[in-house]
Amino acid sequence: VNFALADKELLAADRSALEKHLSRRQEGSRFEWGFWSPTSVVGLHVLLGKHADGLNVGKRVRFKIKKLLTFPTRKLGEPSASGGANLFGSRWFTFEVSLIDSVKCDGDEPHISFAVFGAQRLASLVSSTASGG
Repeated sequence: VNFALADKELLAADRSALEKHLSRRQEGSRFEWGFWSPTSVVGLHVLLGKHADGLNVGKRVRFKIKKLLTFPTRKLGEPSASGGANLFGSRWFTFEVSLIDSVKCDGDEPHISFAVFGAQRLASLVSSTASGG
């Protein structure tokens, strides 16, 4: 994933908002900004919505990508569930998909969560210097 897929102004606003949260809670920390694997406990995933109950484990599911969706994280400034205490997301990236072999989807649309934009805290210079640097 790169910035060409997303609105640069939107990502700049997300970064600014997350920097404000992190500056209050992570004083003195340095961060690397970019795209990371989804920060949910399941990581990269396909959500089948209401269709999930009608499928057997291991069954092949065919789908067609409808469009790219982005949305802000619900817990701005909180560490991720799967990336550990050093990864902070600000915007999710998903593909909305339609299932080819199914009838109309009722309820949540199926989607693939594939990335999150945010910051990862870098190791402090003090700890790297103390360990032999």
